Amino acid sequence: MPAVEEKSAAGVMRTCTRNTQTLLDAGIEASLAGSAQDDLWLNVNPNTRDKGFTHTDLFRRIFAEQIRLMEHAIQDDPHREQVIVDLGCGRGHGLLSLSRYAAKCGLIDRVRFVGIDNSESDLAICCEMLAGVPGISVDLLKDDVSSKGFADRLRRLHPDILLSNHVLEHVWAEDVESGWPISQRLDVLKQRYLHPWLFAARKVLSISVPLDDVLETSISDHVRVFTMSDLAHLGESRPVPSDHAACTARPRLRRVLPQGFR
Repeated sequence: MPAVEEKSAAGVMRTCTRNTQTLLDAGIEASLAGSAQDDLWLNVNPNTRDKGFTHTDLFRRIFAEQIRLMEHAIQDDPHREQVIVDLGCGRGHGLLSLSRYAAKCGLIDRVRFVGIDNSESDLAICCEMLAGVPGISVDLLKDDVSSKGFADRLRRLHPDILLSNHVLEHVWAEDVESGWPISQRLDVLKQRYLHPWLFAARKVLSISVPLDDVLETSISDHVRVFTMSDLAHLGESRPVPSDHAACTARPRLRRVLPQGFR
């Protein structure tokens, strides 16, 4: 009986993943139809406490922006394969969104994808979903962004584009953070995660996090909450101009993209 229940649960998860991706694909197509990048965030509702809030509406905007970043990277370096690494790829919605778009636009042979997650079950579903993308080159790796030596392993992948969607709210440096002021906790976050990721990414770092989340009602084991003030502090991790929480630097483009804002 336990094996049957486990198989049934996995089947439900696969169905949910497929249905969610169908909604995301339709939303991304509508988002990319806009002529200006600002159109991506028109009428966005980032308030998780609002009854009209939907994760698919926010993520289709995030993935659409990251698709545009992928296009720009390819255009800037047309003769070299671009390596896109998705940290905490989960069941593959980000990888699916980018790779399906690349396949549709004839760019799939210009990109190699790498997905990293610490969940074997999520990676298994991700692998099944990505198998349907024609011509895709992808490696799925089981690893933990909090584990020792991860920064070195990440650099060896030589990522041109580094994506991290809704990962930072899950990591906690329990050895030093408990009881520390928020500014010091954010500094630890920068030193252990943002700085190594910035140095690893050759061209683009794109990060999204939830804003003003409610830990008591979260179903995703979040351990930290981010405010706009927190993101401004994180944006100071490199000496670059800051526009809200979006940070850009040349020749490399680096973004800290909060959920629902640019």
